[in-house]
Amino acid sequence: MENSKNEKILLVEDEEYQLRSLKIFLKNETKYEIFTAVNGKEAIEIIDSEDIDLILTDLKMPGIGGIELSEYVRNKSLDIPVIAMTAFVSLNSAIDALRLGVYDYLIKPYELDLVLIVINRAIERIRLTKKANESQKLSVITEAAVTLSHEINNLLAGIMGNLELLLHDFPDDKEKVKKEMKIALEHSQKIAEVVRKFQEVNKSVKTEYSSKHPILDLSEASPSK
Repeated sequence: MENSKNEKILLVEDEEYQLRSLKIFLKNETKYEIFTAVNGKEAIEIIDSEDIDLILTDLKMPGIGGIELSEYVRNKSLDIPVIAMTAFVSLNSAIDALRLGVYDYLIKPYELDLVLIVINRAIERIRLTKKANESQKLSVITEAAVTLSHEINNLLAGIMGNLELLLHDFPDDKEKVKKEMKIALEHSQKIAEVVRKFQEVNKSVKTEYSSKHPILDLSEASPSK
């Protein structure tokens, strides 16, 4: 699986040998940015300071365990999938984990290749969710822009109509004022042309800023036939 961005993964494990082994494996096999914590308290500090995308946590740890950590993530309304790692799967712990929205389980001792499969599957879900959210936001922005363009067009139509009437009836000895009114009319017409392009556009031409966010380039837009 190719990584289009370096997602941040937090590993939480009180057994330092297992934590170190998993970290080394993921660093060698992926491009993900790996963070580690040996207890729940350290994990919370990292979650509060970093934009973590995925958490792998042991369920049974002294102090703040995996269940409590998952509850912390949920209570903060953080959309971070949690993968639970445990050697002791009881019905109660499974129910608690599911209630808190744990994404998946890894049973110890686990195969590292299986860990990678589960992580990549979770990351793919994260990417799809983000893409869907971005599409929804873009749809809302587009609807608002179309509505705004109609409002602007209606206002411009009124302004241009009044200017044309005034120019027709204005005395010829007020040449300076008429000149300024003509300039205002020309500017209004130019704005109206931009609004018309936006309303008629049927081809979204994407231009990228340095942030890589696509925008609608009206200068390259093709009007509908």
